[in-house]
Amino acid sequence: MSTTGVSYPVNSTAFDLIDNEAESPDLFYRKGQYYISASNTCGYCNSSIGLLYRSSSIKGPWTRQILSGDSCGGQVEGVLPLTHPGGKKTFLWHSTSVPGGPRTGFGGHIFQPLIFNKDGSVQDLVCDANAKFPVSFTEGTTPVTTGSLLTSAGDASPADAAYNYVCDSDQWDLYQLWTASKTGTIKSVSVNVARGVQTVPLSLTVFNGLSSYSDIVAPSFTWKALGSASYTPGNLTYVFDKATIQLTAPVSVKKGDILGLAITGADYSPYCHLEFDNTGMSQYKLFQRGAGQNSWRGLTGKTSVVYERIGKSVKFEADYA
Repeated sequence: MSTTGVSYPVNSTAFDLIDNEAESPDLFYRKGQYYISASNTCGYCNSSIGLLYRSSSIKGPWTRQILSGDSCGGQVEGVLPLTHPGGKKTFLWHSTSVPGGPRTGFGGHIFQPLIFNKDGSVQDLVCDANAKFPVSFTEGTTPVTTGSLLTSAGDASPADAAYNYVCDSDQWDLYQLWTASKTGTIKSVSVNVARGVQTVPLSLTVFNGLSSYSDIVAPSFTWKALGSASYTPGNLTYVFDKATIQLTAPVSVKKGDILGLAITGADYSPYCHLEFDNTGMSQYKLFQRGAGQNSWRGLTGKTSVVYERIGKSVKFEADYA
């Protein structure tokens, strides 16, 4: 704010409010041109303009592009250079995303490579949730010593599915079922959850005892609990961190066994989880019940209050010993 040197304002020929309200700059250099990524003034919030300035001189003049009118539902953090094994670099656009609220602290991240044209300009960002971008890079050698990667889980929802936030624990108890993909011993099950301002804990229970998916809707079905966990808002965060249920004892399963995860926590403010489209994936099924509802339904009074949430499943992972 009090530089004693010479400064060079970054403005385009438009010299409008977009130029004068740009913030969070990140500078990089590529093939004789300087680039500055930025967003419009919208500190720590969502859906701000994704800006990119370029110039052959750090002093300007600058050419401005708007790569996305809403940064694909996020706000740009910067551009990350990834070095290929042969030395070439890919410049990776990084935005925070907001799947569960008006502030980026509730969200996740968006990464995609910038695609440069011959004149140095950059193509618009692709905001399709199903978009995929192959990128080669030089891997690091530092071992990962903390955390549990979804890609290493024994059973899990698809790593590359398009996940959407759902915040409805105030209305529904959920029962995520899946078929064990292999024979082994399961030690824990995790689900991604984001908190808000709840007062009631979130209850998670892993269970088995099903001979088929239809058992869960049988009026008198009783599961066998394998482990449970209770999470208060103080145990969770505003982002979709993992909530893990350690099984009471490691459970041996055979390939094809059916297991389930119950998610309950009715409150005036819902917890949020992630869901994906399970069309064509017969190994996953999600069932729901109105929160706290137990009475049988139907003309004969024998219809279960539990029924399938067609085409959807919860993001989860099951870790084997």
